[in-house]
Order: sequence, then C-alpha cells, then structure tokens
Amino acid sequence: MKPELFVEREKLGRVVTGEKRLYHQLLETSRMAGMAAVATSVLHDLGNVLNSVNLVSSVVSDKMRQSRIASLGNAAALLREHEGDLAAFLTQDDKGKQLPGYLYNLADQLAADQAEMAKELASLNKHVDHIKEIVAMQQDYARICGIPEKSTVKPTLTLTHAGGLGIPAGPSQPG
Repeated sequence: MKPELFVEREKLGRVVTGEKRLYHQLLETSRMAGMAAVATSVLHDLGNVLNSVNLVSSVVSDKMRQSRIASLGNAAALLREHEGDLAAFLTQDDKGKQLPGYLYNLADQLAADQAEMAKELASLNKHVDHIKEIVAMQQDYARICGIPEKSTVKPTLTLTHAGGLGIPAGPSQPG
C-alpha cells in the first residue's frame, strides 16, 4: 500500500471515530433532554397537587383558628361555678337562662365545623394519594427503563402526621 493511501486511511478512520463519538454524544444529549422534559412535566403535576394540598391545609387551619371550641370551655366554667345551685342558676340567673340555648347553638356550629373539616381532610388525603401515585408511576417508569432508583420516596402522610395543622389524630379512614 502506498504511504499516501495509508495516511488518508488513517485520516478517514479518525473522522469516522469522531463521527461515532459525536453520534453517541447526540444520543446521550437527546436522552437527557427527554428526561428533563419528563421531569419538568412531573414537577408541574406535583406542583399543582401540592398547591391543592396547601389550599386545603390553609382552610382547615383557618377553621381551627375560628373554632368556637373555647366557648364550650367558658360554658363549662359557668356550670362549674354554679355546681351547688345549678337548678337556680339555669332558671333564675340571666346568664343561666341563656346557657341551654347557647349550648344547643354551639353544638350545631361545632358539628357543622367538624363536618366541613372532615370533608377538607378527605380532600387532603385524596391529594396526598395523588402525589403517591405520581411518585409510584415515576418509580415504575424508572425501573422499566433500567434507571436505578437512587432513593425510595414513599410519602405516607396520614392524619396523624397532620399534626402541623393543629388537629388531634383521630381514627383513620380507609382510602
């Protein structure tokens, strides 16, 4: 083989090797761009659900702050003050005469508040379940695509964990 052909063959080999390297870089860049697009979409979806969670928790927090539960304590204190003469207090004292009606109204209001908060907490649980579904789908997708899972995010927010809302934990509802 002539030396010029050998030199040209070497040059061609370097060009082909460079093109293969560029091709693989292009594939990797495309793959990374696709992953970024999926991640952006997932984060957008999570952001929407988290906004809903934030809204529900704000409603429940506001309802708790506005609760008239403290009024029940005041009524109980009045009854305690007049334990010895409760019948006279309820029939002859101006405050005592108003107390039964006040307690009826307070009970109705507290029951309505409880029902509203239960509805909001059910909505909160629904949103948390949606977040869990999004995370689980992404974990499944990562496993299918052969991407190793670096962490196992398993959100398990329950009403017990909602302590930040100032709500005592009650019996859990099946979801």
